[in-house]
Amino acid sequence: MCFVQYNLQTMGGKINIMTNIVVTLSSHNAETGQQRTTYNFDITDTKLQEALDIWAQFFINPLMAENTVEREMLAVNSEFENAKKDDGIRLTHVLKDAIVKTNHPMANFDCGNIETLKNNLEKDGVTAFQLLHEWYPKHYSSKWMYLTLQSGVGPKYFIDLLL
Repeated sequence: MCFVQYNLQTMGGKINIMTNIVVTLSSHNAETGQQRTTYNFDITDTKLQEALDIWAQFFINPLMAENTVEREMLAVNSEFENAKKDDGIRLTHVLKDAIVKTNHPMANFDCGNIETLKNNLEKDGVTAFQLLHEWYPKHYSSKWMYLTLQSGVGPKYFIDLLL
């Protein structure tokens, strides 16, 4: 999921506009855990409607361009390499290996690297780009998503904005 998160955040079109709005007017980030990805950003009320429209494009019409996949594999690999030095993450892996049954989905690795995202796939004659486009429509759906908004404006503003 982290690889999908990275690729969703590096698209073109409206997404580039979103990056510019968010970077200049707010702070933002995303985090992928065992069961969910959480996207966060702060933005001024005056840009909220525009930002929500652009942000929704991550999920409505993701571009997931082939030329960005390699760069995002390297970003995921960098996280993997950094995590190897983190005692907290290493302890979590030891505990997980000790208590999770091998046939449980949680027993799968939770952070890819260049070996799993590129080298192993190429040996099997498939690319991460292909798998990304197969996996995404099956697993990223609004029926599994929640949207939480917080603002100083009243609830009527959000109802009118979202409906």
